[in-house]
Amino acid sequence: MTLYYTIVFFLLVAEMATLLFYVAPLPLGFRRKLFSLLSRSDVLSRLEYSLKILFVFVFILFLDSLNRMWRTQADIETRERLPDIRTDTNLHSKMFYNQRNMYLTGFTLFLSIVVARLHIIMVQMATREEEFERVKRDTAAQSTNQLKLQEVNEEHAREIAELKAQLDASEKRCLDAETLKRQADQLSAEYMRLTDEHDELKKRFEGREDETRKDI
Repeated sequence: MTLYYTIVFFLLVAEMATLLFYVAPLPLGFRRKLFSLLSRSDVLSRLEYSLKILFVFVFILFLDSLNRMWRTQADIETRERLPDIRTDTNLHSKMFYNQRNMYLTGFTLFLSIVVARLHIIMVQMATREEEFERVKRDTAAQSTNQLKLQEVNEEHAREIAELKAQLDASEKRCLDAETLKRQADQLSAEYMRLTDEHDELKKRFEGREDETRKDI
């Protein structure tokens, strides 16, 4: 196996290990923190850029191996008309290596797509979980604030009820005071009337006594 196909093989092994790591039953907290860290990592962004360039070369190798396999297949079909054991053996060996390289590069490209898509899904999931936790904390804080606000409103309502009761009592006392004032005014007026009648009767009585004294 040549050097570049050896590199492709190790890349395939790395993709399989990454795929197994992604689907492994890791703790949710660790998984969320890990993918949240990966989504904000500059090193991973640079690595993704390098891998994209590398997969372009893998795609070129895939096309080259596919082309070689087709040409070898054409040679085999041509040689079938002129049988030669050594040539047939070489052609079949060449066909085997070309098929191996095609499968190697093809599976590497396929797993690269699967791992890339799975990575995006896991990062989005971690982001959504963080947003859900943040919304959950905000909702809990809002619920606490609403309970506090409700308690304050109830306390204010009690104070308003007490003040209203005091106001009603004050209005009642004011009405009682006005009633007493009217009664006092009436009594005063009645007293003045009686005083005037008493003075008038007293004057009449004194006038009659004077007349009686003159007659005597």
